[in-house]
Amino acid sequence: MTFPFRDTIGAEFMLYGQGFLAATNLYLAELLPRMAPLQYDRGGPIIAMQLENEFGKFGPDPKYMRHLHDAFRDDVQNAYPQNALSLEAVYQNSFGTDGKGNFALDGKPHRILSGSIHYWRIPHAYWEHRLSMLRDVGLNTVETYVPWFLHERFPGNFSFQGDLDVEKFVGVAHSLGLLVILRPGPYICSEVDLGGLPSWLLREDGMRLRSSHQAHDITCMLMTCDFGTPQELDRGSEKGALPTVNFGPQAWSPAPAKALALLRKFLRLTRKDGQAPLMVMEMWAGWFDYWGEGHARVETEAVVGMMEEALEEGASFNLYMFHGGTNFGFTAGAHMMGPGKDYTSFTTSYDYDAAVMEDGRPSAKFLPMQVENLGRVTLGPAEQMHELKGLLGPVTLGGSKLPGDWDMYPLEMEEEYVAQVIAEGCWRKLPSLDAGAPSPSMPALSPGGSPVFLYGTLHLSAGTPIADTFLDTTGWRKGVVFINGFNIGRYWERGPQRRLYVPATLLKEGANHILLFEQEGITPSPKPLKSPVECEELGKCDADAMFDGPRWVHLFGKPQFSKTPQMSIPYM
Repeated sequence: MTFPFRDTIGAEFMLYGQGFLAATNLYLAELLPRMAPLQYDRGGPIIAMQLENEFGKFGPDPKYMRHLHDAFRDDVQNAYPQNALSLEAVYQNSFGTDGKGNFALDGKPHRILSGSIHYWRIPHAYWEHRLSMLRDVGLNTVETYVPWFLHERFPGNFSFQGDLDVEKFVGVAHSLGLLVILRPGPYICSEVDLGGLPSWLLREDGMRLRSSHQAHDITCMLMTCDFGTPQELDRGSEKGALPTVNFGPQAWSPAPAKALALLRKFLRLTRKDGQAPLMVMEMWAGWFDYWGEGHARVETEAVVGMMEEALEEGASFNLYMFHGGTNFGFTAGAHMMGPGKDYTSFTTSYDYDAAVMEDGRPSAKFLPMQVENLGRVTLGPAEQMHELKGLLGPVTLGGSKLPGDWDMYPLEMEEEYVAQVIAEGCWRKLPSLDAGAPSPSMPALSPGGSPVFLYGTLHLSAGTPIADTFLDTTGWRKGVVFINGFNIGRYWERGPQRRLYVPATLLKEGANHILLFEQEGITPSPKPLKSPVECEELGKCDADAMFDGPRWVHLFGKPQFSKTPQMSIPYM
């Protein structure tokens, strides 16, 4: 594999558009002095800023990227070109690299665990709440774009108040102990109008967009961000800025391990020491929506898989998005990916199927931590015979200690508690169904979903012979079942046991209450089942035996319905 594009660029198709350069200079002159005092080496939380965005798709234009780089840097940085990524030689107590392939925070190895929240897509009164949610799941950094087109709606008329008060947003993040990655563009993409460039730039005849210059005192680490292909990495990178990659679980996206291997090789070929940290600037934890198409979904297990692969490769990452928000007003943009491609515009909602939904509620991807007691040691070393359960020490992710305090809430699962769940839960009853009837939206089980109580009734008609039976748990993942308040035990999809014994003494004529605590939870799925229940006729099966309106009570927020797994109740 080679990276020849720097040597065979040919004509540079984005030379100096002076109108664009003048406008860019004015924008950066307003923004960067506001951000400079908030950099980490000056006591603030900003550890890095990104030059441009996915320029490899648009470029190459090395002169533009070089002049954009110079617009951020001053003579202090230019005096240390050999140390352009790692500034420890100039500033103490800073953020940089350690020369061994790691980020370094105050001289110690550091891994960035970040999530994207765009301040301008959220009412500023909600900033602290959303950022607290990001911190509480164990992330240590927030990433945000800076939308030029909103800050300068008219030439020379800048706004940094209210929902556009980026200084306040950074300050709130700092107060919560979060670091910040700032992505000021000038082009940001982000599915917004003209990629975040002000539309008034188009009024000038011959305007060339995304071409550069003027220097500002920015000393923090600079980064670039491109799709994980050799061509785009080469075209979009800039000496003195750390290249990073984007990828997701989509079929057209490079696999995480492949993209990171490419980035590692690119760093070896383009860095003198061959060592630099691996960073995923956008790990797509969801996707955006187009008008006229279905709501995009990215399954939780796919996101977890990407995170695990990145951590195994030693990479840092930014979840894009952690919380999407809303394209208020006329801010939403559109796609037309090449000549002859259809024009498709983005919806007002930028929910993004993220961990935190558009309105701030946790989705199935947001999981308070669940600690399970699978039984204390029966026979083993003496020290294990005094076994405690719960969080007994620091909680870590990828070897990094997660910040914040942890509260533990026991779910005792005693008879009184179970009765209270049934009597006082936030129930929603679905229509009663006969066997074989089509099922409207019902819960679907999926790993990584939110823990949930599922409730239904089994009707046994008068005169029905009641005998010992078994509950078939095929299709369920992991949890506990209560029949008429009695805990009949655990089920677990890993086997070998698939059926739970139900003595006849637990059943009665009429309504029998069945409560499941499904630990691995529910996530949406578009495929309905034909029936919520099937009876296996191992003997005489009463035709009235069925679930009458499955219901739910959700532990950590409102669930979303789609389908229910088949559940067989055999009779002997």
